[in-house]
Amino acid sequence: MAKEYYAQISWKDDKTPQSTLFDDVYYSIASGPEESNYVFIQHNNLIERFSKLQNNDIFIIGETGFGSGLNFLNVLNIWQNTVTSQAKLFFISFEKYPLSPTDLKKINFDLPNFEELEKQYYLPLPATHRLSFSYNVYLNLVIGDVNETLKEQHFLADAWFLDGFTPTRNNDMWNEGVFLQIARLCKPNATFATFTANSIVRKNLQHIGFHVIKDKGFSKREMLYGYLPDHSSGKEILSAASKLDPRSKSGMTLQKPEMTYQKPWFARYTNTNNDSHIIIIGGGISGAATAYSLARRGYKVTLYEQSKQLAAGASGNYQAILYNNFSVYHHPIQELSYSGYRYSHHLINSLLNSDASEYANCGLIQLGFNDKEIKSQLELIKSNIPDDFCYLVGKSEIERITGTNVNYDQGLYFPYGLWLNPQALVNKLVDLPNIKVVLECKIDEIIQRGDYWQLVTNGKILDSAANLILCNADSCDKFNVTKNLDLRKTRGQITIVKDNGNDRQRTILCGSGYIIPKCLGRYTIGATFSQKEIHTGITVEDNIQNIEAACLISDSFEQINPDNLAAQAAIRAAAFDYLPLVGPLANYEQFTSTYAKLAKDKNLYFKDECPYYKGLYLNVAHGSKGMLTAPFSGEIIADYIDNSPMPCSEKLRVSLHPNRLYIRELVKGL
Repeated sequence: MAKEYYAQISWKDDKTPQSTLFDDVYYSIASGPEESNYVFIQHNNLIERFSKLQNNDIFIIGETGFGSGLNFLNVLNIWQNTVTSQAKLFFISFEKYPLSPTDLKKINFDLPNFEELEKQYYLPLPATHRLSFSYNVYLNLVIGDVNETLKEQHFLADAWFLDGFTPTRNNDMWNEGVFLQIARLCKPNATFATFTANSIVRKNLQHIGFHVIKDKGFSKREMLYGYLPDHSSGKEILSAASKLDPRSKSGMTLQKPEMTYQKPWFARYTNTNNDSHIIIIGGGISGAATAYSLARRGYKVTLYEQSKQLAAGASGNYQAILYNNFSVYHHPIQELSYSGYRYSHHLINSLLNSDASEYANCGLIQLGFNDKEIKSQLELIKSNIPDDFCYLVGKSEIERITGTNVNYDQGLYFPYGLWLNPQALVNKLVDLPNIKVVLECKIDEIIQRGDYWQLVTNGKILDSAANLILCNADSCDKFNVTKNLDLRKTRGQITIVKDNGNDRQRTILCGSGYIIPKCLGRYTIGATFSQKEIHTGITVEDNIQNIEAACLISDSFEQINPDNLAAQAAIRAAAFDYLPLVGPLANYEQFTSTYAKLAKDKNLYFKDECPYYKGLYLNVAHGSKGMLTAPFSGEIIADYIDNSPMPCSEKLRVSLHPNRLYIRELVKGL
């Protein structure tokens, strides 16, 4: 097991937390907050800058070294006591060795606002995690090596906190490659501050183009602060790199620090619409979560659903589980899964009521039901993941945890696994004053007129808005502007079983199928998948298939009475690569014309800007993992519309981009 995932700390004089790895303190309990305020708040002039912010302004702070979160908590406190407008703060912090939730609490238990952080700080898996706080504050906690994760960022910071452990003990965080990336991620005249006055740090910052100033340190003789003048261009940064200290051993290649993904069809779309009214089509988990993210930022959202109730499609199952088949491979699916798992888990626990049978934190066991699955589980356990995320269990432990017999010898236990009533979550998500829900309203067509999207029903214009988000799952491709999207549709059926004496099962069991513990006298088994017959009718054959899958998991289900069965079927949509479609969409005809030569050479370089539809976004194609991926994707959509920093790497943003379907069609001739 990955015993060393979390940072190992000791307590100096029983008062000061110290890193075992770097033999350096996080901060002094006696003076840590004061030092943080002096070095980072005062020398970035944040109080004055915060006080001048206007409505809808966005202030961005970057930080190398989240550590105990002290700097963030200080900024949060100052922001809440200074900002009187509806401005937003994005705090983006990078951490390779996160503290465990227990250690974080021990260090910060008496600091202002820690309870808000404590509720959200858990499962800091290797990905980007979006945490949100009162007064329009958002924390992007990026877990990973800053030398790699900075390259995958696309934002421009107003201020930087350089707060790794001392350069003489943690040189990797202070090398020139890191500073080049920080320079790339600076607004003109962006400021920085750091507790160190190390001469190599000072020279490298100066060579890259930073104006560096020395000042008296808080507990040290000197510290550094300064800014990056607005004349520092990419060429100047590159030129500065050639002058870096030749004694450096970072091995940096002298290249302009650009993003890896600069293809115009994946370029970050800039929203130029200032309309506060946003329309969403689709009332499942995707539409509701997107509406929730936008409404919390002050937008007025109208959500249209064609059925008589919300979550009438695949989001309307009797029970759903927060689940994914996690693996060791660093594919974008894995990053999305890690980010989405923690985000959805916190969302569900924040909004739903466990006493009302809306959800249960019951844990989940993924059984080793064949050799391939066992191999995958062993690889995952050997990788760098924390034990509180998952760990191996044998048959006796599985039966102790779950309370019932199983037919397999081992599995992975996920303590944070849960089941929920998805309709309850969807209804809670839209229960905000600035969200209007319109039911039984089928949208026949969407038409762009100038800067606005018009909704057409029965030949009449129903509504219009500058920004329109399609969250209507398998119906997304029915409009003229989306008819060329290659969506793969799958029929799935779950079986709902009245209690047949199997009331002992306490934990979700997953094998080739799954069994969810009972809710109000009924429990769910499932689920079938078919791409041949796309309909929502209930079939006996699918019920039988679900029962057989349940019997493979446990003998307790061999005596299921067919008279005690109910079922639900729905259509799920997915893309060819099983990643959802999240982001803006191009005009298909203009797109294929502009980039037609890709059909002959996929490596051609284009300068032509992507012909995006202005103000049109998608959050669809989540397949059977909507509870895991749709809420987090709603935050991505909100950041597109807000022009704010994404809660994910550029690699993941690009991997989710809807235009990838059009590029695939051009390149492969599909």
